[in-house]
Order: sequence, then C-alpha cells, then structure tokens
Amino acid sequence: MSKLLLIPIFSFVCFAFAEDILYKGEPVSVEVSDSAFTLFVFQEEVEKALTSSKFAGIKVKGKEVLVRVTEGEKADLYVRTKDGRSYLFYLIPSSKPPGKLTIVDTRKQTRKEPPSIEKEREHEEILARLVKAALIGEPPSGYDVTIRTYAIDTPSLLIVVQEEWSGWEYRVLKATIVNKTKETLRIREDMEFFENILRKEFGRPYALAITKEFIKPDGKAYLVAVVKKATKSASYRSLADMESRGYANAERQGQAD
Repeated sequence: MSKLLLIPIFSFVCFAFAEDILYKGEPVSVEVSDSAFTLFVFQEEVEKALTSSKFAGIKVKGKEVLVRVTEGEKADLYVRTKDGRSYLFYLIPSSKPPGKLTIVDTRKQTRKEPPSIEKEREHEEILARLVKAALIGEPPSGYDVTIRTYAIDTPSLLIVVQEEWSGWEYRVLKATIVNKTKETLRIREDMEFFENILRKEFGRPYALAITKEFIKPDGKAYLVAVVKKATKSASYRSLADMESRGYANAERQGQAD
C-alpha cells in the first residue's frame, strides 16, 4: 500500500519552492514541511538513506531522496551516495510548504584512484618516498597541501606543525621543533617521545625523520612524520554503526504514507 502511494510522488508532486543547500562537510539543519513531502536532490546517485526517527518516512530513487516528517518531531537523515560521500541532516518540521532542496557539495571531489606514489608499491617504499619528498619540499603529484599552524608545547620543546599533505591512504606532517631550554638537546635518541606526542594528535606515525641530532638553545630542527588517514569522519557515524543501532532503512516507509 505504501509503495503504491510513494513511488508516483517523485513524478507528480508539486513543490512550492526550490532551494540550494551548501554542504561543507558538517551536519546541516534543514527546515522541512510538517504536512507534506520534501525532496532532497544530490549530485550523485544515492546508495542508501537512513533515519533513526519513527516519525520520518524516506524513499530513494536515483539522485533523489523523498522525506516526510510527521508529529512535529525533529528527525535525522543520513545519506550515502554511490561515490562514497556521506551527508547528515537534522530535519526540523515547520509550516513551510513542500520544497525541493538541491544539495551542493562544496567539498573537494573524492579521488577515484590513489596518487601515483601510492600505486603498486610496498608500504615501506611508500613511506621512504614520502619522507624524501617532504625533506626536499616537493609534494607528490595528487597530494593536497594544507598550510596550518598547530602547536604542541612540552616543557623542553615546542613542536609546530606547519604543513599537511594529504593523499589517498597517507598524510604527511611537516613541523618545526624549537629547543626552549638553555641546554643543547640530543633529540634523535628519543624518537619514541615524538611518536607518542604525535600519536595523541594525529594517529600513529609510520615513519619519522628529524633533520638534526642536536638542537642548541633557541635552535630549531625540522620534523617529518607520515601517518595513515582516518577511515571514518568524526562528523558521522559509519553506515554499519547506524544500522547496528537500529536506524531505519530507506525502504521502510514509516510514517511517510
């Protein structure tokens, strides 16, 4: 019964307004009609849409997700497209008429294949090549470079991460180390110290290089670390996690009819 009601709506429902929603990678709150359907249109075909609300009904067709929220209750909407991109919306019921929302993803395009430096090479060789590239200051083809200032302050050293190179599976961190003490420090003998410091902030370093063995008072050296990229965004729960928590599948009609 519900499928017979929902399937034609994609073709025959009339929307009172159309609006572009910019998606920058963070959850977006969206006002939706509390008495009619709202249509979300994505740039790529939708693989799956989920909600945790029993008052929301959703249906997927191609690049479109049709949503209806009832009972005046807020709901969430998680969408994953076939190119692997994830979206999270907080739906706020309102007196707005039915609308068509086009989602404009302003994030950089997802790479469809690894950069050449990561292709068909052993893990150790990739690490060595990335460290060498960082030390000479030449980002590999296909790596995005971000200029940043992230300081890690310790009693004896100030570590300032100034660049981050991001590839398919690996990230390269370039940092300056400053000796805050009045003594010359031998820093290469305690690489475990740097590994532990970086692990807390960026994840486990798989390769680490420091340009000097000794740093004089107020002197500095340069550090390069290679870490692996996180597989999950902190902004989202994984699809499997959402399903395990009982999130409703898009094929369940819920209150949509």
